[in-house]
Amino acid sequence: MKSRALIKQQSKNLLKGNWGKAVVMVLITWLSFGVWLGGSIGLLMSGNFGMGALFFVLFIPVIVMVGAGVQYVFLDWVRQGKLADDWFKQIWQVFSDHRLAGKVIRVAYAAAFFEEFWEMIFIVPGWIKRLEYSQALLIMKDHYDHGEVITARQCLKESSLMMNGFKEDFFIFQLSYSGWQILGALPFFIGMLWVGSYMRIGMMIFYRDLSQKQAVRPITVFFPDGTDIEEDIRINNRSLTRANWIAMGYEVALIGLGIGLASFVPGVKVAIQNNTYLVSMEDGLGVNSNYYVKFYTDNANKDDEIDSYIMIPASDSKLDQRVLKEITTESNEHPVSYDRQMHQAYRKGVRYVVEGDRLKLKSKEGSISMSNLKVENKGKRIIGDYSLKSDDDYGKVIMTKLDN
Repeated sequence: MKSRALIKQQSKNLLKGNWGKAVVMVLITWLSFGVWLGGSIGLLMSGNFGMGALFFVLFIPVIVMVGAGVQYVFLDWVRQGKLADDWFKQIWQVFSDHRLAGKVIRVAYAAAFFEEFWEMIFIVPGWIKRLEYSQALLIMKDHYDHGEVITARQCLKESSLMMNGFKEDFFIFQLSYSGWQILGALPFFIGMLWVGSYMRIGMMIFYRDLSQKQAVRPITVFFPDGTDIEEDIRINNRSLTRANWIAMGYEVALIGLGIGLASFVPGVKVAIQNNTYLVSMEDGLGVNSNYYVKFYTDNANKDDEIDSYIMIPASDSKLDQRVLKEITTESNEHPVSYDRQMHQAYRKGVRYVVEGDRLKLKSKEGSISMSNLKVENKGKRIIGDYSLKSDDDYGKVIMTKLDN
């Protein structure tokens, strides 16, 4: 293996005159990660917990495929000694080849599963597995380009064997960039675009040299137990390997979790829209106040889309019961002719705003702010805290959905 200094010198030689293109590739990986993280957080903060979880899960394969495409462009750059003219198009090669995309996702998920499994047992074994499996995606691409059939399990095994005796070298090689990483992080992490380019091409040189040293032989027997690879391939052509099943099961479980959250844990805004609730507020002295509240989503005027509500005291009077029945069954339209003198102001002059787990009821007379709201049982029950700043009143609130 070449020394770290020689690998870094070769990296600088390759990057000379092409720093801008390398930075663009690193920036693309950053943007894909930013869309994933920002989109997930944005949806969660807006109260769409289900959609946020679903987006979080389903966008992960996109990040994996973008990252793999950038890696493969850097690897070809190192092997050919120059950056390909169609380098930007090659970034998306995983997206344009469904067979390659499937293999990339299976290898990445299988590696992630086993790395997380070992980290749950103890942190250090997880780090070791990350080093062992660090070359798996590159090994898979080499076999794929040569038309060789290889499974996720075989990629992980071959990576583990390739890194045998070189894990410490690779770890120290990664650490040797720490100084540059600190400097790159100082100006708002902008410098990390250049440091990331420098590191990525160095990692590809490490893999190129290691693969030439370790695996020039077209594999016949490379498993520690002496398994014939050709026989293993014949078996795996008939059925997916255990690692593939695990990777697929892992992805299905994550997607199922996202769909489950989307179905069973709606955000506050989704839960209350066009529904009627019995709102029970208990102050610090244990005094209860109960109200019926119907939440509307108004789209009658496209120039002034608003959310409004009607709020009436909860009592046993025939008037309140009649009004409750009318507002519970009322569609998402402007109010009809029930006791308009008493309730029109609420329907037209009152707004509500939802911000994540916060619900603010606004009116001319004052406002109620509800916070730390937790949606339970598909929105049939919402619990949290309330405060009335005008009356310096605060306490617990329970909202129970009434059937329409």
